Amino acid sequence: MVDAGGSVSSNAAILIISAIGQGGPVGYNESVVIQNYSGFLNTFLVAMNLDTDGDGIIDENDRDDDGDLLDDTDELAGSGFDPATPSDPLSTDTDGDGADDGAEAQAGTNPDDATSIFEILFSSRLGTTDVIEWRGRDGKQYEVLQAESVSNLIESPTVVDTVTASGGIGPWFETISVSTNMIPIPTNRAYRIRLLP
Repeated sequence: MVDAGGSVSSNAAILIISAIGQGGPVGYNESVVIQNYSGFLNTFLVAMNLDTDGDGIIDENDRDDDGDLLDDTDELAGSGFDPATPSDPLSTDTDGDGADDGAEAQAGTNPDDATSIFEILFSSRLGTTDVIEWRGRDGKQYEVLQAESVSNLIESPTVVDTVTASGGIGPWFETISVSTNMIPIPTNRAYRIRLLP
């Protein structure tokens, strides 16, 4: 029944979805199982046990349904970004660029543009100097980390430079930053760029 006005039911199972918030059908009910969902302007639960991010808190009680460290209300309003840009509260990575929305909020990149991402763009060696370029945002500060291997880069990196990005253009003030690092020859180096708070 939908918006039931009244009935007599015996040995029945009834599902009522009501847009006017009535508690059940008007009438006589005997040995029935009643499930009643009501709400104003057709707002009612459809997937009561949905847990999008698998954190054990159902979405109806979870302030961050997708687990990207942004409140759902902030994602819908876009208030976690500058300029304000809504993102999908049920998708960790709205634009599918590999960086979750929370990381994009910290980096100052656009969560709705897969080409707007904090990443190393280029590295090269000129003689005894390594040159590293990355996409960032004007005013953000970055550390350039180095190590002799990728595993050491994670476990025990060395900070070789600190750069504050400048010269950003457009509404997201994106810019390319460059760092140079003198190294002994011959040797290999792995690099990582870390965004500072």
